[in-house]
Amino acid sequence: MTERLALLLRQEADTLDVPTAPADAILSRGRRVQRRRRLVVGATVTAGVVAVAGLGMNLPDRAHFRPPTDPAVASALNPAGWAVASGSTLSLGNGATVTLPSKVKSIYYTSAGSVVRTGKASYTDGSDSSYALVTDDGEVHSLGLQLGDRAPSSDPTLPYLAYAEKRGVVGHGDWTVVLRDVRTGDVAATIPIDGAFSWGGWEAPPVALDGDHVYVGLDDATLEVNWRTGEVEDAAHLPSSRFPGVTAGHEVLEDQRGNPSAVIDVATGDRVVSDLPAGPAGASLSPDGRYALLIPWSTCNDDYVCVYDDPASQVVDLSDAASTKLDIGDQAGWTPDGRVIRVTDGAVDLCSPATGDCTSTGISLGDGPVKVGGNSYES
Repeated sequence: MTERLALLLRQEADTLDVPTAPADAILSRGRRVQRRRRLVVGATVTAGVVAVAGLGMNLPDRAHFRPPTDPAVASALNPAGWAVASGSTLSLGNGATVTLPSKVKSIYYTSAGSVVRTGKASYTDGSDSSYALVTDDGEVHSLGLQLGDRAPSSDPTLPYLAYAEKRGVVGHGDWTVVLRDVRTGDVAATIPIDGAFSWGGWEAPPVALDGDHVYVGLDDATLEVNWRTGEVEDAAHLPSSRFPGVTAGHEVLEDQRGNPSAVIDVATGDRVVSDLPAGPAGASLSPDGRYALLIPWSTCNDDYVCVYDDPASQVVDLSDAASTKLDIGDQAGWTPDGRVIRVTDGAVDLCSPATGDCTSTGISLGDGPVKVGGNSYES
């Protein structure tokens, strides 16, 4: 480039009105890139309408911990208690169909029915997210929750939704684990915890509800919170700065590249399966704790409609590490009792993780991004 041409280019550049970079959006996006990719996700979610009254106003300490007045007892998992959605339409395993006021972002199984997270868009990132319980008879009961961009959790044997919220001064590592009864909308337990959280993009640390325990992903530890007793301790066998995914006492560990590598018993640290097949984006544990489904990478379009790059996958039996080949279509998830839900071109099938055989449910989903129960859509 000649000196004359360089001078002309610089003079022309000086006349251009360059807008200021959207720093907040860039930082927010940067934080989200740090999140570990889990399961099928390629989109996130928004929703939210009703403000929460009372949460975090009277800040509890350990002395004020109160267990639920109606302790949940593990119940038989409902074979028909599964759900799938497209757009704002929710289809239940018993054949009922429910139209919700906004798009479905995610589905959380509980013993009282499916908690559905909805919003203006189908992705989970965002400041608006509404939560409602949809019972097996198709009744919709708002939980009156506005959690923003947080990652809650449920257990299909319990009638609770668990999440974390800020407690005390912003910037300090003070949090409260909240257990909310989805049957009434009331707070059943609050347990204060401490620890820095900076590795994710959520408003509060992500949690995993599993039986009597809530696992919380912080910077320096993954905490194990016993919500019945209020006891808080480090989860000795789980690494820090991670999205907890404890299911039926099991957790998937990842290698240095972020690929699923093994399944462990979180109580003992023993490896249930030592070597998972290499290559998938993640591994999803069945709600009953018997199987791990290897999840391929997925590609999403501008409308957040996602399909797997390769529908051929495997299900690993955690009792003996035997694997079964399974075509999982465009998207897949779980029923509460451990069968694979497969969605292909809107058609919904149920598949045996033991044999790989699939049976049509007769459900055909309409237009809109598909969400499958038993699958995480946090990114």
